[in-house]
Amino acid sequence: MKQGYEKTSMQDLVDFMGIHRRSIYDTFGDKHALYMKALKRYESTQNKKLRLLVERQEASLEPEAISHYLMKAWLGLRTMVKTATEQRKLTSVIHTILNTLD
Repeated sequence: MKQGYEKTSMQDLVDFMGIHRRSIYDTFGDKHALYMKALKRYESTQNKKLRLLVERQEASLEPEAISHYLMKAWLGLRTMVKTATEQRKLTSVIHTILNTLD
């Protein structure tokens, strides 16, 4: 799925995940709800990774590890911001994520 939120159809998601369309609707409701759930999971996962990185290497943080983490975080945030301009409802979730990074 590298074509972005707007260009990804429910059929694309069904084909990619290998599950029935009804399962997606029963579990998430619609594409937007699925995206919001994925976005919140991304936030939770990234926060945990950052905490673990800091806890494990508190005395000597390795630049490569920090650089790798920040690059992944940046790519995720860039995607969120692009999508948010198309979907205004995501703004509050993105603000929450950005506030946790401060």
